[in-house]
Amino acid sequence: MLLVTAKKEDIDKIKGLGLGADDYIVKPFSPVELTARIKAHMQIRLLLFLAGNPDIVFTRERIFDHVWGTEAVGDMSTVTVHINKLREKIEDDPSDPQYTQTVWGVGYRFKK
Repeated sequence: MLLVTAKKEDIDKIKGLGLGADDYIVKPFSPVELTARIKAHMQIRLLLFLAGNPDIVFTRERIFDHVWGTEAVGDMSTVTVHINKLREKIEDDPSDPQYTQTVWGVGYRFKK
C-alpha cells in the first residue's frame, strides 16, 4: 500500500509505515515520482505472486488479473514489459533467466 498524505513529520511517516503502508509519499509530490513508486510496487507484487507459487505456469492473462486486477485497463503486453524489467533486476543474465522463465506458448513461471 502506498500512502499519499500531507503529513510530513517523521512521526507521521513512522506511524503510517507502522500501520502497514509499504511506502509513504508527501504532498505536494511530482506525478513522475508517484508513477515511479507505483511501478516499483507493481514489480514487487509481480515477484511476490510468481515466487509465492514456484514452478506453476501462469498465463499472461492470469498474471495481469492477479497483479493489476480484473478492472484494470491495459493489455497483456504490460505483463511482458514488467517481466522483462523484473528480470533486469533479479537475474544474473536477463537474456537467459534462471528464475523468471518463459514457458513458450503458455506464460511464465518462477523456478526455485
